[in-house]
Amino acid sequence: MSEPARLPTTETQRPGKPRRVSTPVTGQARDALRRQAAQLYHPAPGAGRRLSIRAIAAQLDRSYGFVWNLLKEAGVTRRPANGRTARLTGPHP
Repeated sequence: MSEPARLPTTETQRPGKPRRVSTPVTGQARDALRRQAAQLYHPAPGAGRRLSIRAIAAQLDRSYGFVWNLLKEAGVTRRPANGRTARLTGPHP
């Protein structure tokens, strides 16, 4: 009898980057991450540059979906996909 087929190892699925299995983040730790993600996405005026969800995910070492869920939980308004902000006043060029 032959051996059953094995699933590919993590290294063959993603060469050079082992698969990371994270534990659920709850309570105060999740609250802290939620505040941090919201500050990075919509910083206070003069507090630095706004980061994309992907950049925040890389900085927090979390997935895009996890960061997006944190931002939804924080009640953050999502920016347009093209990165442009709406013009509040003035003529259109």
